[in-house]
Amino acid sequence: MKSIILIVLDGLGDRPGSELKNRTPLQAAFRPNLNWIASHGINGIMHPISPGIRCGSDTSHMSLLGYDPKIYYPGRGPFEALGLGININPGDLAFRANFATNINGKITDRRAGRENRGNDALASAISIDMGDYKFRVKSGVEHRAALVVSGPDLSDRVTDSDPHKEGLPPERIRSLDPSADRTAEIINAYLDRAREILSNHEVNRERAKNGKLPGNELLIRSPGKVPDIPSFLEKNHMKGACVVGSPWLKGLCSLLRMDVFDVPGATGTVGSNYRGKIEKAVQLTESHDFILVNIKATDVAGHDGNYLLKREVIEEIDKGLEPLRTIGERTVLCITGDHSTPCSFRDHSGDPVPIVFYTDGVMNDGVQFFDEFSSSHGSLRITSYNVMDILMQLAGRSEKFGS
Repeated sequence: MKSIILIVLDGLGDRPGSELKNRTPLQAAFRPNLNWIASHGINGIMHPISPGIRCGSDTSHMSLLGYDPKIYYPGRGPFEALGLGININPGDLAFRANFATNINGKITDRRAGRENRGNDALASAISIDMGDYKFRVKSGVEHRAALVVSGPDLSDRVTDSDPHKEGLPPERIRSLDPSADRTAEIINAYLDRAREILSNHEVNRERAKNGKLPGNELLIRSPGKVPDIPSFLEKNHMKGACVVGSPWLKGLCSLLRMDVFDVPGATGTVGSNYRGKIEKAVQLTESHDFILVNIKATDVAGHDGNYLLKREVIEEIDKGLEPLRTIGERTVLCITGDHSTPCSFRDHSGDPVPIVFYTDGVMNDGVQFFDEFSSSHGSLRITSYNVMDILMQLAGRSEKFGS
């Protein structure tokens, strides 16, 4: 049996842009290693979840790992909190959060300039108790954070405060059924108090003095409680590991009881130690059956609408992939995206993403380049639910269906 490496280039897929002479960032990038792997592998396009679905990174990663998010997805909040090291007890309610900029009651930047310096102090200042309820905030990569609420009779049937676009005021939390009325009231009271604290905090006064955007609003979304979910070993019969930078994905892997490994310089954003992640994954094939690698920078560039940056990021990632050319004898490799984040759209789209499977002896389908259009001429038309089955079959780990 062979080990498996699944590399997910977050938000990889894109659409042609005039800045790149009507090419996608993948097409325009110098990518000799990706092209080598494509020319020696089985290629195609993959629809995350199913055709046309605009999925999140969380639901797409769950499906890639063999878990149906329609059954197991609790909302992203618990993943963020677990990934940032916040302990969550039964009954606690967790949210994904952003530090954002609120000017005159409207959100002018949902990411507060992606500033991270000082966010630990801001998080500490709004980690407070209010009556019977305890609110814990921890900052993550750049503007990101997580909020965990502890107290009696909390419900996850509430809405977001995040308006999901600039130029609008933060939303009031609403209950989705009567059992959540009290939860919505408690969280609205907390967000009002947090806004007061953040507006007067010295970190934000200093940012304003230096011409930077204040992180004076905590936007929360994706409420959830920890689900009852089988471990990766129980589900897939493999010892799993992950080499990832995004806290929410560390949280998901921790929840699945996969081993989580950090790599020096792996930041979960642009400028990460891409080669270090790949080298660590190759090393882990000696001790683990399955290794997940996520590289976030492609998604960051897509959300920023920056075609040139996304091309540059792909070229830097490609340099780090060189060690993968020599591992086919003992490892099955898959490279794909978890969804498309077109620069023209600046958000996740329902477009499919290219995918390639490579190992020694695999039947090549004649595709020579790894990009959205070349890959569409390959032999595969699959969804993310098919990926684990294909990997396990190529690795000699699948069981026969029937006699």
